[in-house]
Amino acid sequence: MAGFKETPRQKMIGMMYLVLTALLALNVSKDILNAFVIVNDSMEVTTTNFEKKLTDTYTQFGQKAATAGKEAESYYQKAIEAKRLSDEAIAYIQDTRYKLIKLYDPENQRPDTVSLRWFESKDDYEKGTNFFTGTVGGDLTKKSAGDEMKKKFQDYRTAMINLVKPEHQEAMATQIGLKTEGKFKDAEGVAKDWSNYNFYHTIFAADMVLLNKFINEVRNAEFDVVTRLSSYVGATDFKFNAIAARVIPKKEFLFKGEVFEAEVLVAAYDTIAAPDVRYITGSDKWPGGPGGTRVAGENGMVMMKIGTAGMAFGERKYAGVISLTNPMGEPEEYNFGGSFFVQESVAVISPDKVSVLYEDLDNPVSVSVPGYPAEKVLVKATGGGVGTPKPSGSGQFLFKPTNTTPVTITVSIKKDDGKVAEMSSKVFKVRK
Repeated sequence: MAGFKETPRQKMIGMMYLVLTALLALNVSKDILNAFVIVNDSMEVTTTNFEKKLTDTYTQFGQKAATAGKEAESYYQKAIEAKRLSDEAIAYIQDTRYKLIKLYDPENQRPDTVSLRWFESKDDYEKGTNFFTGTVGGDLTKKSAGDEMKKKFQDYRTAMINLVKPEHQEAMATQIGLKTEGKFKDAEGVAKDWSNYNFYHTIFAADMVLLNKFINEVRNAEFDVVTRLSSYVGATDFKFNAIAARVIPKKEFLFKGEVFEAEVLVAAYDTIAAPDVRYITGSDKWPGGPGGTRVAGENGMVMMKIGTAGMAFGERKYAGVISLTNPMGEPEEYNFGGSFFVQESVAVISPDKVSVLYEDLDNPVSVSVPGYPAEKVLVKATGGGVGTPKPSGSGQFLFKPTNTTPVTITVSIKKDDGKVAEMSSKVFKVRK
């Protein structure tokens, strides 16, 4: 039997059928017939369980397709077609099974529910052989049921295989059962066609089990095709293995009294992916093509750095593209663009009380650098015997000169890379 993954129960039943058929060929006691009944009952239970599993599969597929767009809906409709084809194939096999039962028990009014165990002719083969192969006396059919079944199975397989994408059809043809083409040989190595290989001189009990096996293979084929179709839905969706919170401020520099606004979101990304990022400056629209400065990243993240040393002051625009390969191996591109402001490096040095410093007094002076937090601002003073400035909170420092020599206050900032850059300085007179 075929299937993405054959269950142990299915493997066991298939093996039991082969063993029992071999034992019959050796003319082993007819007690073996009771074992065929057990296998047949197990086959029917397996088919019932498989149908329940298929019901769950269709439900999950439908839920997934309902939120995934028109393409997903088209795959779901193909799955519904797979169900229709499979139901028709099983209805045909069941009808053939009922006809076979009527041959051995013409008075039977419930061929759909009767159990194999109640038949007295479980070991008879002549009627079944004639019915399926047309090689033993009688003319019940102009065309044997076996040849008709072979054609039905061929048409069913072709229709089911054509439901999946062309690149998957060869694998699906190998995967699903009900194969009727190929070289068939009996125990003596004599070549047989499909009908004679399966039904010539096989007893009624074996025929019943084999028909149930075919039903099981139809449901397996249906499951394989529907599962493959379901895999197409979301197949091009990117898979992520990490989630992180991200805050995107609307504006990072605010005047006192303004309201800070930011988008707070959860970003999902793939730490294994290696996105290809390229950017240009001077425009906030990506022009396309192979140009741009490429940025390397790691762990699924890219840190884009744009130097401003040669830029004029004011608003500067940038644009770029992120290139990724989706799970189907197809490239996808996502454009981005934006702007930033380049301003002169300047520090604000402002005495809080008067414009001069007084000897032997703590003179408060506010110091700040736009764009840098207080902990990144470094302040030093020379002249006037000031010594080390004392921070007093909120960007304010106390300077205490010990003589009247002019005091120079110098402000620097500590960059993210640890380097120190001088921003500005200012000279103050000192009075007694």
